[in-house]
Amino acid sequence: EYALIVLRFNDQLAAWRNEMDGQDYRVLAENLDQHRTNIHNFCLSDIKIMNRLAEKAHQAPFSVSSKDDPDRTDYGQAIVKFCCEDVCGVVKSSK
Repeated sequence: EYALIVLRFNDQLAAWRNEMDGQDYRVLAENLDQHRTNIHNFCLSDIKIMNRLAEKAHQAPFSVSSKDDPDRTDYGQAIVKFCCEDVCGVVKSSK
């Protein structure tokens, strides 16, 4: 869900910009951005929980980063990249 929101975010904003007046556009854009932020934060929380569970079970972490404290953008880009690669793999296998 997060990857879809990120990929569609700018297109949705552009469509609304052409369809609505300034105030309606700002309200919808703020709501969409808040929704995207909430989903991203849930993803980060789930990743941290999975890493803690893996650590407790003496297993490799679910997510590994070269940074000590990766930021939202790092994880967001990784999620979108993974989803795009997954979709590309499905498309290639169906040909």
